Amino acid sequence: MKYGCTVNLGIFSENRTGDALELYNAFGSLENLFDWLGINVDSVELHTVRVDTDLAELEKAVLTCREYGLACTYHGSLKKYTTPEKFFAPYVYLLDKGLENDFTVTLHPQDQYERIAEVLQEVCDYADERNFPVLFCLENQRVVNDRMTEGICTDVLEIVSRVHTDRLKICFDFGHRKSNAQKYSKEADVVSDAFFDCVAHTHIHSWYEGTTHFPLHTGKVELEKNLLNLFRRDYDGVLNLELCPARFCGLFDGREGFVRSVSILKTAAAQARAMLAAGEKLSRYREYAEPVFEKLETQDCMIGAIAPAAYVLRFGNIKIAVDPSMWETPPIEENRAWLIRKLADFDGVFVTHSHGDHYDPALLEELGKHVKCWVPDFMECANTIPYTDGEEIQLGELCVRAFSSCHTEPGRNFFPEYGLTLTYRGKTLVMPVDVRDYRADCFRGRKADILIAHLWLGRNALNLYDNRYIGEFCDFVRGFGASRVLIGHMDDARRKIDGIWTEVHLRAVQTEMPEAEALRFGEYRVLDMPLSE
Repeated sequence: MKYGCTVNLGIFSENRTGDALELYNAFGSLENLFDWLGINVDSVELHTVRVDTDLAELEKAVLTCREYGLACTYHGSLKKYTTPEKFFAPYVYLLDKGLENDFTVTLHPQDQYERIAEVLQEVCDYADERNFPVLFCLENQRVVNDRMTEGICTDVLEIVSRVHTDRLKICFDFGHRKSNAQKYSKEADVVSDAFFDCVAHTHIHSWYEGTTHFPLHTGKVELEKNLLNLFRRDYDGVLNLELCPARFCGLFDGREGFVRSVSILKTAAAQARAMLAAGEKLSRYREYAEPVFEKLETQDCMIGAIAPAAYVLRFGNIKIAVDPSMWETPPIEENRAWLIRKLADFDGVFVTHSHGDHYDPALLEELGKHVKCWVPDFMECANTIPYTDGEEIQLGELCVRAFSSCHTEPGRNFFPEYGLTLTYRGKTLVMPVDVRDYRADCFRGRKADILIAHLWLGRNALNLYDNRYIGEFCDFVRGFGASRVLIGHMDDARRKIDGIWTEVHLRAVQTEMPEAEALRFGEYRVLDMPLSE
């Protein structure tokens, strides 16, 4: 995936004003800005190229981007459009200098209200005649002066469809779409499947208290819906961050606005791709769960994930399941019946708390007719056995001991949950389950040979910038002194983009704990436990 960032052309002038001045001040120099851009993005969108643009400044801008390994896209303008020759003059200058090849130009429909389709046809025909390597992208805009025409998504799609050329696509502006929805309701600016099919470029920014082009860490922007729709269509264009620092530098640190926004955008893109992949896995539930059950029959000691938060374990001849659930794994009834058959010969099933990805009462009520199923004493479910904090349940040589875990976040309403300590022939495997307070006293002094840790890094999975929970999670894990750490509860497609924990977060943790392993849905791990002689 390619990432981009809009840079005002005025930053290359000695007389900087507005966005150019604020962007320069935010980074302190052109060198600092482009050092950062060269490391963090792939391209720069130069804003704005007009018929009267200073060609020396434009050339300097393109050469600077090349020096730092950055491709260029261009935010063009039709405001002063008269002829195709004059419109193309700045781009022809770059082509003649050998400074461009296959470039993209974004245009506003509102720059030529009544004539927009005619003008676009003219410039596209002109480009065809001269074989210019250019792609135009018409941008949806925020509504100005209550004028619900030419700028909204439906009308932009209609304009593009009237101009008969492959040179014209759509630039989807997430922030403008959000602005229109906030002002006039979602129905006023519909984004259709056909619109997404035509998107070849993007502008991404937040809507904040009536103003667009704010950083992504504040305000509102529909990253999840938009990215998922684009990626379902194999979008491979630029995800371009379009911020206007003159609008927010008085409220937020300018540099931090860019740094945080790029971090959020990259994380959101990775999350969206992970959600699509995870959704595909869940849609083929039995195909991924079946091999785990097959391995369970051949391994003396192992743990396998039969869902993002559900496990089957074997210790010698003892088989147990922890938190099996069919929550949102269609066809649910068929999958539930299949799982009941798979678990029918188990020695026990344990549930830790009442969230749907851990607890399936319909499954337990039926399964409880064949297998002993234990649920916490603060829950009620037919055909199950209640267990309490501190209770020990003996299954042959396996001892299962419950302890009060800490699902409750500090400052929020209490949510009960039991963790489990599994002891087999002198070795312990601890499952604290869904912990939300990594510094809680209840874990102090608790030890494990093997730890199954569920990943959670705060209430916003898009925030990896200065995320304090990474350190807290690693400290929490180290406190158990485990010789082996397996990290689970990842890639659960039933969650939203800011609540799903993926490889992005695993890598962040592994920078501090490289020895930590993932245990993903459909995977198993052999456990180092004493075997019978």
